[in-house]
Amino acid sequence: MLTLIRNEWFKLRKKPSIYLMAIIIVLLVIATGMIGKITEDAHSVPDNWQENLAAKNEQLKEQQKENANNPILTENNRNQIAVNNYRIEHDIKPGSELSVWSYTVENVPLISVAGLLVMIIAAGIVSSEFSGGTIKLMMIRPAARWKVLLAKYLTVLAYGLLLVVLLFIVSLAVGVILFGTGESMIHLTVNNGVVAEENVLVYLLRYFFFSTIDLWMMVSLAFALSAIFRNTALSLGVSLFAYLMGGTFTSLLAERFDWTKYLLFANTDLNRYVSGTPFVEGMTMTFSVVMLFLYLTVFLAAAFMTFSKRDIA
Repeated sequence: MLTLIRNEWFKLRKKPSIYLMAIIIVLLVIATGMIGKITEDAHSVPDNWQENLAAKNEQLKEQQKENANNPILTENNRNQIAVNNYRIEHDIKPGSELSVWSYTVENVPLISVAGLLVMIIAAGIVSSEFSGGTIKLMMIRPAARWKVLLAKYLTVLAYGLLLVVLLFIVSLAVGVILFGTGESMIHLTVNNGVVAEENVLVYLLRYFFFSTIDLWMMVSLAFALSAIFRNTALSLGVSLFAYLMGGTFTSLLAERFDWTKYLLFANTDLNRYVSGTPFVEGMTMTFSVVMLFLYLTVFLAAAFMTFSKRDIA
């Protein structure tokens, strides 16, 4: 298996596109840092921040009354009011002043860019072997087909992990250089209206990890479609459509139907459980983890079964 993975890495390293993808991530991080530096004054915290938070709480309470039939919005507002009150009572300024921590959090959406780049690799890593005819050479080897496919899958996941780690490290480096470490290492978390203090680095690592869940699921989908249909364009197109539109469609359905909780994109954002606002009322992290595991099992089972039974000739 290790030999197969090394072979896949060797073939991947020969593609200039993988280095270009890493460069894109670095340039995007630097660009967001420069924009943040230019607009840094807009992030300053006024001296009367306690009064501003108190006024914000009154607005949130009015919003709660107007949307009493929306349990998710009500829970969000209740948690935000609890955090604002905790800041006022304990004299903890809002974390709006840019520091390496807040800047790194702002770069979390760039994980979506990394996901798109990795999906390109995943959508073509199997189908390109068929279109180029090199799959016949691979089948000459004594290794079982499932091992060949598993080596490709692990290679894709490893490359995706490298991009995410690169994003995290470069964000920290650029953040320290441009904004410093800030005054506080405290992050406030809230669940069911109860506020707790947490080390900001612990929060950041967890937030980054949870934010990559949909990346891994969509990469797995692109990989499975590549193995099933042997068509890079189809695999990438379907995966991109699901990645870009799945969350929006699920949000619209969740407003009317409770069964939405069984859909993939209702379960990919595990950060919701830390903030105490699940996608559908009554959902738990355990439920979402089980659903993600089931979806992943379906994706990979379909891919491995199709690849193992296909007539290569």
